[in-house]
Amino acid sequence: MDDLLDLVTMEDLRGGGRELAEVVGLEGFKSLVRTYGGTSRMYVPTADMVTIPARDTLIRREYDGSNVIELARKWSLSERHIYDIVKEEAQALRRKPIDGQISMFGGEGD
Repeated sequence: MDDLLDLVTMEDLRGGGRELAEVVGLEGFKSLVRTYGGTSRMYVPTADMVTIPARDTLIRREYDGSNVIELARKWSLSERHIYDIVKEEAQALRRKPIDGQISMFGGEGD
């Protein structure tokens, strides 16, 4: 069967198969057919779902402790969602001594 699949050209494909081959390339399409053909095991997530980790990383980088409303507007998220994303960063900022503040354990803060 793989020998026949090797002979398939773009012109042989119709409908959704051709659309997929145009997006991922003919060799990529053949690889998908070999791996997932005839099964329902393959799920293609939406771009929004795939980009969540990158979005959250950018939000964490932009967070400064006082810009939650700005970030919520920029990313079309609720303030609560922003707080959930930056929870660890917020805790670190609260633990950090104020610049120039003297520690009761000796030395100055960061």
